[in-house]
This record gives sequence, C-alpha cells and structure tokens, in this order.
Amino acid sequence: MGAKVIEKHFIINKKIKTQDNLFSINTNQLRKLKNLSKIFYLSTLSSKIKKNTDNSFFKRSLYFSSDLKKNTVIKKKHIKSLRPNVGICASKFYDVVGKKLNKSVKKNTPIFRNNFK
Repeated sequence: MGAKVIEKHFIINKKIKTQDNLFSINTNQLRKLKNLSKIFYLSTLSSKIKKNTDNSFFKRSLYFSSDLKKNTVIKKKHIKSLRPNVGICASKFYDVVGKKLNKSVKKNTPIFRNNFK
C-alpha cells in the first residue's frame, strides 16, 4: 500500500550553489534515507504477519453440544461450531460425524482428535 519510490534531489557538494541545493541531500544523507526506508518497510511487513495470526480468535472450531458417554457414535446433533478456534476446525465438521468417542465428554467442551478411537 502506498508509494515504494522516493524522489529526492541529490547534490554531490553542498558548497555548489544551485536552485535546489537547500533541499537536496548529499551521499551520507541519501545512505541514511535508504537505510531508514528499508527498516520502515520491513517493520510494516512484520505487522501484517501479526495481524493475520491474531485472526485465529475469530475463527470457529467444533464443540460438543451435550454430555456424551464413552463409545457414543457422533451425530450432527452432538456437535456445534463456536468461537474461539480451539481444537478441531469447524471446516472438519463432517470428518467428526460417525466417529466413536474413546471417553465421556461434557457439554460445551472443544473437540480434539484424541477424543476418538
């Protein structure tokens, strides 16, 4: 987003009098501008990565909708999709249906792969 090009007047020697020497930069100033621009650009990339990982709170996962006993075969009515994303992702809903529980579970607890035989 935004410009990735900087236009800047450059002068080899500040002692040379020109129309734009007051706002022109020398070699050292240009090097500093380049280094700071690179640091700033890289810092914007890392903030994008953080924003993407923070979105996991808004994703949904699967939870048990009722108390179930060991060896129960999971049906659609036994599971629901809630936030936050803990355990099995909600997109795996139909992968869970038909599985058999290896232990008893409580209502509103997240579903994990180790709940099944």
